[in-house]
Amino acid sequence: MEASFFRLLEHPDTPFTLRIERRVLRFRHPARLSRGELREREVFLVHARAADGRIGVGECSPLPGRSPEALDHYAERLAALCAATERAQALRPELLRGQSAARFGLEAALADMLGLWQRHRPLCRRIELHGLIWRDSAAAMLRAMEARAREGFRCLKFKLGALPWTEEPASVREAARRFPHCRLHGDANGAYTEAPLERARELAEAGLHLLEQPLPPGDPRLPEFLSAAPLPIALDEELTGFEGDKKAFLQRLRPACIVVKPTLHGGLRGAWEWECAARAQGCRVLLNSALEGSVGLGALARWCVRRALGAPQGLGTGQLYADDSPGALRYHPPYLEFL
Repeated sequence: MEASFFRLLEHPDTPFTLRIERRVLRFRHPARLSRGELREREVFLVHARAADGRIGVGECSPLPGRSPEALDHYAERLAALCAATERAQALRPELLRGQSAARFGLEAALADMLGLWQRHRPLCRRIELHGLIWRDSAAAMLRAMEARAREGFRCLKFKLGALPWTEEPASVREAARRFPHCRLHGDANGAYTEAPLERARELAEAGLHLLEQPLPPGDPRLPEFLSAAPLPIALDEELTGFEGDKKAFLQRLRPACIVVKPTLHGGLRGAWEWECAARAQGCRVLLNSALEGSVGLGALARWCVRRALGAPQGLGTGQLYADDSPGALRYHPPYLEFL
């Protein structure tokens, strides 16, 4: 099914033009990330128009400190890429290599223009989400978990590595005691440079169900760590910028799960390739947003319902921005719903 999707997407059957629109989205509350705090986000909408008048829109929103592409003079780079794509009347792999955010925006704009979201599989009405807990003090994160649990979330995802290590196992243990009906998913963002295996054991004993990206990306200890880990390990940043054989990569490491973000991991085609490689290894796939605005989140939701991934997904970043329209989605905890 997806092979035909990408054939149509990468070689549209109608002439098209492209233009970009810059927007700055302001967070309702500062977003505390592993590499600092964000108060606003620059995004670029890609508008596609077919010769017969059909239109589509996608979003390019590279994430500072995380995206593989260079972000200096990004508007000029993106405009040149769109111009080259328009001249080629196709998505050219050699132009898009290493341009994950741009690829995702162009793919989404053309898929929208061509009506590909509506083909092959009827849209289901909602996607189950995990309850996202933003980085904060231990007490504040536990209060946020309690609120998410009351809203009906079955999985709570929270940040690790921000608190002193002596506090983290105790926080996980308290969360496991308070919310025994919820799966606990901790995201370390590569913070465990010291004694990672010992820390993983303590977190597993405390009640953590899944540990995401405990080691920094590229750490040579990762294969040995994964083979000895006492709980399921998910990889996220490890996928960013990877240009090699995805199947061989996962076959060598054998993680329990990968967290795929099209904005960071090669666009929709990259997400599909990672998924195919993961399924071949019996590895779970979680689809996550990367703080996109409503246009990007809408494209992710439409891609997600095509994939039937099953587990609670990481698309609960809607309503982050004070000046962004909701688009075609409604956040109705613990679900993301199509209007």
